[in-house]
Amino acid sequence: MDFSAVVNALHFAVILALPLLVGVVVAAILAGVLQAATQIQDGAISLVSRLGGIALALYLYGTKISTDLLNYASRLWGGADFYHW
Repeated sequence: MDFSAVVNALHFAVILALPLLVGVVVAAILAGVLQAATQIQDGAISLVSRLGGIALALYLYGTKISTDLLNYASRLWGGADFYHW
């Protein structure tokens, strides 16, 4: 059996998720450093910073992610234009 489509889809999902993951990790590290420096141990600071990291990553890379996803789906389904009336 040929699993190349599944492997390609998983690889593509990882590539699409990387900017979001990097944004969350950077925000979490910055929040951790801030909490360690100020000795304020509040879970809301960490949560808000991670949400901000996701929002910033989506703002910066959202267009690229959606364009890549649209191109991949178009190639996967043979270039059929399902939304053309």
